[in-house]
Amino acid sequence: MERFSVDRSPLRQFVMGLVGLLLILSAIELVWVHQITLEPETDDSGQLTTRGQARRRVDLIWGSAFLVTGTGLLLVSLIGLVRHESVVEATDDGLRLRLAGPQGMISIPWGEVIAVRSGSVSEDARVAVPVLYVDVADANAFPAELWGGEWEGNTMRVDAESWAVAPEEVAVRAQIALDRYRRDNGDLVVDEDGKPAPYV
Repeated sequence: MERFSVDRSPLRQFVMGLVGLLLILSAIELVWVHQITLEPETDDSGQLTTRGQARRRVDLIWGSAFLVTGTGLLLVSLIGLVRHESVVEATDDGLRLRLAGPQGMISIPWGEVIAVRSGSVSEDARVAVPVLYVDVADANAFPAELWGGEWEGNTMRVDAESWAVAPEEVAVRAQIALDRYRRDNGDLVVDEDGKPAPYV
């Protein structure tokens, strides 16, 4: 059985951390520093005017949002870069995907896998996102809620945008592993003409 694993892209993790750091710096600028942004308006005695108070509230709202979001992105990025946790694993028993939360893997036995293929989806006029499709015998045998994926009938659609390896390569290698599992267990694998497929 061919074993392999796929990690998240280190470059995307680094970019995520950089964006998080920029958001944190923006929050500091908005709330405290004011080197680029305007300070809230004050009167001659140094007290905030009505307009200044309104501006201060807006700065606090945006600053808090930037700080929380930036901190979250930075932490996720650092954890991803340090841990090198795989998002896909092919083992002797089946296919494992990190879809049960950041720390959880879903295991799909090879006997439940019908096919593994790649594709792309485009939602809300965005750029097409690469995905991995895993067709299973019965979706009810697995969790209904997926972290980074969703069900389309008995097909699991997995977002592969952040993977270090393209889903096309993952699909080919997983399908090879599936075919070998079937042969080892006496299941005949045929090609498009209905003839036994060559052993790979």
